[in-house]
Amino acid sequence: MRERVAEVGLATTLGELSGLPIQGIEFCGLEHVGDPHDAARLLDDHGLACVGGLALLPDLEGDALQAAAEAHLALGADTLLLVWLPPERRDSEEAVAATVDRLHLIHDRVRSLGLRFGYHNHDFDVRPLESGRTPWEVMTAAMPSDFLLEYDVGNAVSGGEEPVAGLHACAGRRPLVHLKESSRVHGHGADLIGDGDVPWPKVLALLNDDPQTEWMVVEHEHHPSLPPVEVARQNVDRVHRMLSR
Repeated sequence: MRERVAEVGLATTLGELSGLPIQGIEFCGLEHVGDPHDAARLLDDHGLACVGGLALLPDLEGDALQAAAEAHLALGADTLLLVWLPPERRDSEEAVAATVDRLHLIHDRVRSLGLRFGYHNHDFDVRPLESGRTPWEVMTAAMPSDFLLEYDVGNAVSGGEEPVAGLHACAGRRPLVHLKESSRVHGHGADLIGDGDVPWPKVLALLNDDPQTEWMVVEHEHHPSLPPVEVARQNVDRVHRMLSR
């Protein structure tokens, strides 16, 4: 939906999503959102919460972090997450260890500003390094227990991880979980939920029965033919139908 917001604005996009059985929105970058106080009022008008926000590393260091934290607090968020790491920050255990040192500093600053902090996994995060450990495992072991792990189901499956085991492995630290499809044919984020290789009945049963699950965030990256709003409608409908079985 980021592209849709960039194209028509947040107000129009939220109007197009009205009627969907959703309770909140997670932002990935705020460059097209406008004034966060105005955006918060728009969310409130539609009965939606700001689930949290995803940001890149340069937006989480130095003076940029203060601005990012203030903007997300204005939106009503309580969580700020690092969305991605470049290869040089996670392509060896030594690189991940150096990144962890930086994340400790960011974590302490974000917490002091009144937000929770964590990391959103990609496929490369669950693939073993030369040491045999994955970046996800190195990071998880080195960071404090209140460092959140936003588990992306589709990304994990694309990286070769069995998602139910992966969700159990980060139990207690994953209040937000991304629901995204993955398939051997099209990769992650192309197929509609239910059309790929993710074992959705097992994943959703675990999340639905787990009191630590605060938000299931439906995500889609790119569809070859359907417009973003229609993709959102179909994915949300499919998740609700599977949860009701």
